[in-house]
Amino acid sequence: VAVWVNQRRSKRIRTLEEQLPLALDIITRSLRAGHPVIAAIQLASTEMTDPVGSEFGLIVDETNFGADLTTALNSFATRTGSDDAKFFAVAVAVQMESGGNLAEILDNLTRVMRSRATLGKRVKALSSEGRSSAYVLSALPACLIGFQLAFNPRYYTDKFADPIFWPTVAMVLGLYFLGWAIMWRIVNFKY
Repeated sequence: VAVWVNQRRSKRIRTLEEQLPLALDIITRSLRAGHPVIAAIQLASTEMTDPVGSEFGLIVDETNFGADLTTALNSFATRTGSDDAKFFAVAVAVQMESGGNLAEILDNLTRVMRSRATLGKRVKALSSEGRSSAYVLSALPACLIGFQLAFNPRYYTDKFADPIFWPTVAMVLGLYFLGWAIMWRIVNFKY
């Protein structure tokens, strides 16, 4: 159940991060048209689909029930767990304290988010060969043992009584999982 929940959470965060630049574009255009920040966020909440639309709707609801915008944005960033949502919350909070052109700030933030997403896709494409090699190298020992057992079923069972057989099996399994972990670290990295 925990694995399923983590997969669903990761998928929701990915979807949110894909939709967030478009939502920020809507907010930026609304701000340039002269709307206040909360009205721009409300417009984005009605225009966007789930999860960004519902999350922005929660921001609007929190501010309608008395929370200030900074608190609502911080709870949005905490609730979603997205780095891009944290950047958005910090950008608006800094602008509210120090002033400046929020539309321009959000426009630059949108550009950075899209650049990060493009870089992530490039890294994934460039490391795809290493990932496929890791999958093949991980499956190869199990396939070889299965192939050997199919043609000579007693190949390993005759050695069960040998006192060095089980320690050797334990050592080989340990090295196998160590190699698997090293290969996984090589092909999966943060960017």
